[in-house]
Amino acid sequence: MEAYEKIYLLLGLLILSSCSPTNVNSNSTSFEDNNEDPYVTSLEVISKAKKNNYIVGESFDTTGLKLMAKWSDNIDDELYDGEFTISPKIFSKGDKNVTFTYEECSLDYPVEVISMDDIKLNNLRVDDSLIEKNGPTRYVNFKDKLTVEAINLDNSIEVLDNYIIKDNDEIITDSNYFVGAGEHNISIEYGDKSYKFTMFGNYSLIEAETKSNENEFFYTDLIGNGVMNSSGKEDTPRISNIETASNNTYIGEIAYGRGLIFNFYSNKNMKANLMLNASSAYTLEVGVNEDGTSSWAPTRAGDIYLDETFNCEFNNKETILSHEKLEGMEWTLDKKGSYSIFANWKLVNLGEFNIEKGFNSVKLICIGANDEKGNAKLANIDYLKVDFIDNNHIHKLNKIEGKESTCTTSGMNTYYSCACGKMFLDEQCKEEITSLPIIPALGHNLIWENEIGTCSRCGKVVNKEIVIEAEHNNSLSLEEFEKYKKTGNYVEIESSKMDGKNQGSYLGSIYKNDKITFHIYSEISQKASFNMIGSSNYVLNYDTDGNPKDIGDAEINKIFTMKVNGKQLSIPNDVCYKGQKYDKGGWDERFTKWENLKILDIDLKVGDNTIVLEFQCPSFSCPTHPWGGNSDMTINIDKILIDYLI
Repeated sequence: MEAYEKIYLLLGLLILSSCSPTNVNSNSTSFEDNNEDPYVTSLEVISKAKKNNYIVGESFDTTGLKLMAKWSDNIDDELYDGEFTISPKIFSKGDKNVTFTYEECSLDYPVEVISMDDIKLNNLRVDDSLIEKNGPTRYVNFKDKLTVEAINLDNSIEVLDNYIIKDNDEIITDSNYFVGAGEHNISIEYGDKSYKFTMFGNYSLIEAETKSNENEFFYTDLIGNGVMNSSGKEDTPRISNIETASNNTYIGEIAYGRGLIFNFYSNKNMKANLMLNASSAYTLEVGVNEDGTSSWAPTRAGDIYLDETFNCEFNNKETILSHEKLEGMEWTLDKKGSYSIFANWKLVNLGEFNIEKGFNSVKLICIGANDEKGNAKLANIDYLKVDFIDNNHIHKLNKIEGKESTCTTSGMNTYYSCACGKMFLDEQCKEEITSLPIIPALGHNLIWENEIGTCSRCGKVVNKEIVIEAEHNNSLSLEEFEKYKKTGNYVEIESSKMDGKNQGSYLGSIYKNDKITFHIYSEISQKASFNMIGSSNYVLNYDTDGNPKDIGDAEINKIFTMKVNGKQLSIPNDVCYKGQKYDKGGWDERFTKWENLKILDIDLKVGDNTIVLEFQCPSFSCPTHPWGGNSDMTINIDKILIDYLI
């Protein structure tokens, strides 16, 4: 007999199937002759489980196991998890078999069970760096996230997968374990050694657009339809520029009588603050199209108040909301407007509630009536955050020493942190903080003399004026450009048309959709004057040779929009580079009538500041254009000057 035949014979002797069908007729010789209902005659293991060695406290792992049921009508069925029972559910000391049962038929399957008392180690080494210690209530697959190694008595190292995991002394048997609200003291045990760490389910987050078929424990039910929609799930104009909502999605424009129900699960009774992320969708003004008709998109949203906008029920009991303001916004970049003005999100507290073990619900119905002009006081909802309060948790504090700030670096007050994620300014845990206690940098204390400022504390010298040449030297190598950027004051250009880029010249031929970004490094936080040396490049007429002849006035507020550190600014109407008439045509001499104009005052912060010019350059009919078509209202730029207002 071959070796492999002996192995299968041994397996057949060890894995015994016993069946006791109630409908067996001992006198029958054929199922077909007696028309009996089929029954299971035996169970058979076709493929062994991947894991057959266990330690006390573990459960049987069916990975790799293929179990077949043989029926009296000669049909074989493969059984899957859940179709048969497994006993025992958790292995104890002395267990040698696990029993599979299906249709009154049982099969004993041999396993090896080792007691923890029999395993002696030098050490147990655990890498838990992939485990999120603080976060939302969530499912965690510990075996995927942990690396556990046994350091044996002979100092050999063994990577383990059959260790015990406990949460607050209860053995975890689920491969995907729900880390619910509150504190979880996790213990990894193998042999005579253990490793412990603490996890927290600090909050639950329910996205407003999540349906029950997407998440069975955290989802919403919508009340009403019509204007209520889930933005961000399609690429539509109203949401294409929304970036501030979580996951870039939210339930938008909730109208009177409509709303939603947040449903969430808690593994225990706890107190919690219910935090709603919401914004105003109350349109006061809409944009104007180029033909003068009204645009569908708003340019100004009004303020709404929480208690005037929503009726709230928690677990079917009405609750009174606070008079919290959700501020509206104005849109200044595009006269057509944008739905991004509805993205002024604010996280507001609905109150402190007693969360029950099991499912809880928060029902919000819009009660905002129309204003006197008929504008609907609508709202948007992004998510509900359930901030759990664990009164049984005892903080274990770690002291973080503070440091003083300097002219250029921020400092920090001494504070105390706990593994639960909370921070305090005192050891008694009475002054809780939600962000690091940063002390801002002092900033330079400049003494000015002859346009030069000298810091009385650190001696830093600052010029009153910062000058940046507008042209970008496109002959610079990447290494040279990186060196140029390190000066802190430089220009970046996005265009395929601009010329005059060589050092020592100017920036010309600026067209619609071109973009110039000036980077200003400021040593101080200070208001400054933004000045530009430029000239008009707006050709009204050409001579018979095709040279520019008459140059028109270039109105800056029509030519480009301006952002400083991401904030849109309005350019005054009276800033204009003057044109002039010439007897005969020409090129460069027509475009280099330089003027130094103050555009507007800006606020500079310490460090890198960005001034972004996005060019619109409107077109106008030009009958004498040598190539036919229109003439663009645009400018040339020589340099910019930033003057601190001191």
